[in-house]
Amino acid sequence: MEAPPAPGRDTGGVPVPDQPPMSRASVTADRYVQWGGHLLFAVLMGIGLARAAGSATGSPLPVILGATAVACWYVVGAVAIAVRRDRREAAWVLVLLAGWSVLTVFSPDFVWVAFVLAMLCWHFLPLVLAVPAELVVAVVAVTAALRDGPAGAGSILGPLIGIATAIAVTETLHRVVDAAAARDGDAIGTRQIPRRARTIVHLIRQAPALRPNRTPPTRCPTPFI
Repeated sequence: MEAPPAPGRDTGGVPVPDQPPMSRASVTADRYVQWGGHLLFAVLMGIGLARAAGSATGSPLPVILGATAVACWYVVGAVAIAVRRDRREAAWVLVLLAGWSVLTVFSPDFVWVAFVLAMLCWHFLPLVLAVPAELVVAVVAVTAALRDGPAGAGSILGPLIGIATAIAVTETLHRVVDAAAARDGDAIGTRQIPRRARTIVHLIRQAPALRPNRTPPTRCPTPFI
């Protein structure tokens, strides 16, 4: 079986243009977003664990073990996504959401991790799953906030505003990444215009040589009657 021609080489006298490379700006922006989310998760989880262990009336071991399990699951999923070995982001996010919900039962001090979870749900889940997941995050966060302090408008509006802000930030980042990818695509297309024009000119010049030589049929003379 003959190997396909390499991009940029002539095939049958006709140059084949190179394929456009992947957008580097979109990949870089996506990595920045992921590392920012990792840092925010570590900070919020650390603060929640410190407060939960300090305010525990009994042994803080269950809280520590639970927080460690959730953090380990987060690291496993983050590494798998970073190296592109596993594309099951939805399962990772949903299990992470379930683990965080259990943590808030042990201690409401983990309530502010809801901000990161709201971002993850909106970023990785399809819309049909993202909306119910965001509702679960809101219900769990409001319930934990009501347990942590006196019931009031602040205990309800605070988590809801935080979750809405997380969704808005994630959607804005999506638009920034899409704009970067579109800008790179326009630049690649502009650079390929001269190359495509040369290909068209080359085809036009070769068109007469590619036409089959057709000799017009000899017409028999009409007999004179």
